[in-house]
Amino acid sequence: MRSWRGPKLERLLIGIFLVLLCLPVFAQLTKWRPGGSFYENRPPASAPGWPRSWAEVERAPARLAAAANDRFGLRAALLRLNGKLRYAAFGELPSEQLTPGRNGRIFFNSHHAGQALSLIRESCGIGLTPADLDQGADGIAEMLQAFGAVAPRVLYMGIPTAAVLYRDALPAWLEHRCATAQPLAEALRGRFAARWPALLPQVVVPTAALLEMGRDGGDPAIPPDNFHWEGQAGQRMAALAAARLGLPALGPLPARRVSRITDLEQFLPGLPFRHPALVPDPAGGGLEFCQNRPCLPALAPVQPAINEMTVAERRSGEGPRVLLLSDSFGLRMADFMGAYAGRLLHLNFAYDRMTPERLRLARRVLIEEFRPDVILVVQHDGGMRGAASFSRQLLGP
Repeated sequence: MRSWRGPKLERLLIGIFLVLLCLPVFAQLTKWRPGGSFYENRPPASAPGWPRSWAEVERAPARLAAAANDRFGLRAALLRLNGKLRYAAFGELPSEQLTPGRNGRIFFNSHHAGQALSLIRESCGIGLTPADLDQGADGIAEMLQAFGAVAPRVLYMGIPTAAVLYRDALPAWLEHRCATAQPLAEALRGRFAARWPALLPQVVVPTAALLEMGRDGGDPAIPPDNFHWEGQAGQRMAALAAARLGLPALGPLPARRVSRITDLEQFLPGLPFRHPALVPDPAGGGLEFCQNRPCLPALAPVQPAINEMTVAERRSGEGPRVLLLSDSFGLRMADFMGAYAGRLLHLNFAYDRMTPERLRLARRVLIEEFRPDVILVVQHDGGMRGAASFSRQLLGP
């Protein structure tokens, strides 16, 4: 039997090493991307142009390195492999914006890289002062009063996120830290009740209703691998909001269970977490339905500043006109809110991409032309202290 020890083994190992070393270059030149790309959490770093100053010359090497790091061959495949190995070996997650919790739960801890745990601190109410709560409560009241001037019925729903609902699944040190404060959503509701008691029926913080989900072996309100809730919670919250607004169901809205990949996919390359989700059958419920496409031609010039959009219209034409304004937690609720509306418009605007012209057009289409009977505002606890921005932006000063 031939032996592979000695020079032959060395040559084989050197050959394998050279092939592996050259493989990314080959992939870069041929644009070979095994497994395809994935949704990135940020745009790739741009390569520097020709330097126009000595300062730009000094910055060029770092910018070139950053651009190369974001574009080298087999990058997506290697990032997936890195994610799988780190999670399998150490339980690590490949992003500082994620916190691995207990019982397999993953917590999204910040909307911005470099600000780790900022969302969890806000949701848990850590470091907030009475003045912060007063300002937040007054902002909600301002928003309700402003929208109340243009629609007969207005409701605000503030959603507690996973760090509040599943605090016992946080890492022990973080659970202890959150236990030292009152969750923001409940604290704001309490402060609102003291300062604006007449408006309190228009504010819903559904902590108890969301906690009930999953207690009897059913699906939790927020899946363990998600930041947002799924249709199971969206369906229940739509029914809760409709009950508070006095909106009867206009007919059954069938739904089915599907398997959906985590909404944290961009932070988890190589880790395809999945969970069950409830999705509606709008056609079976007598609805014309459009979502996350340019559904309203009149708003086409505003499309670059729209994160999410839903339009549901009842074929019979009966029912109230409902305007649902939200952050990203409104989408799954919009799936089911059409059961209570003759026409539903749901918008999640990126206000930082709004221009005065876009705002004026949105105001004309959504307020002056649509003339909503109901305005429902849905927002998660990380943004509740800025609730007034909904009315300030859309209605103007």
